[in-house]
Amino acid sequence: MDIDKDKTVPTIYVDLDGTLLGKNASLLHDHSGNRTNIGIDALAKAEKAGADLVIATGRDRYRAEEFCRAAGIKNYIAELGCVIHTTGEDIVEYGDKAKAFMQENALSDSEFLGCVTQAAQALVDHFQGQLEMHAPYNRDRFTSLLMRGNISAEKANEILSSNGWPFLEIIPNGHGMFRRTMPGVDNVLIYHLTPIGVTKAFGIAKDQELRNIDPSTSYMIGDGMADALCYEVVNKVFVPSNGALSDTDVLDLSNKIENIIVLDDSHNKGFAKAIDFILHEN
Repeated sequence: MDIDKDKTVPTIYVDLDGTLLGKNASLLHDHSGNRTNIGIDALAKAEKAGADLVIATGRDRYRAEEFCRAAGIKNYIAELGCVIHTTGEDIVEYGDKAKAFMQENALSDSEFLGCVTQAAQALVDHFQGQLEMHAPYNRDRFTSLLMRGNISAEKANEILSSNGWPFLEIIPNGHGMFRRTMPGVDNVLIYHLTPIGVTKAFGIAKDQELRNIDPSTSYMIGDGMADALCYEVVNKVFVPSNGALSDTDVLDLSNKIENIIVLDDSHNKGFAKAIDFILHEN
């Protein structure tokens, strides 16, 4: 698939939870729960200006698709890059290491997800109360699982690599829809257990390839580390202030990388500021 696209039109990849959406994942409320149309107005402004909007989320395909239907957005990247929906077609990505493992062991898609589930349980057992499955958000997933807690992602990835799952990795992704609580765990974060090498940046690069999009006219707006790490495949990444406040690694990375811009406003207010900047620049 190689689709010609006007290369002068900016493509804006948009994270949902913690970015476009406010308290309790509401499009119509800010981070404090106050009623606001700022997110909707910013989307409408971008669409009216001709921007190519793409949802890029850790949510599963069905939740991403439902949001896009309601918002009138055609394309999305779901499961943190594992599912790319473009021009009406779904492409499921496993990455080279996971695909090789599946071929070597003659695994079906559902059997592969069973391996991911086993790996997730091993991590839950190891971290003893500091990590758990993030139910019910794992019902409709294809290649990855959601977890929550507060752990060392580096240690978790060492465990995966040394226990028979070198094709999987844990990726932290901020607070998700809203701050969760777990007994004995402060600052609960969301983690994606996903095929190694398949990230939002991977999904964006695949979308750019499929639709002939120039990375220099591409932008990412998102609050998590998975969003910040897209800096290599887009012109600029805009991080709402809540992203840098909740994850110091995001702030540290933004201090090192020139095209990661931390905004003064949080959630959908930050999103609106980023839209204004992008439209002005283009």
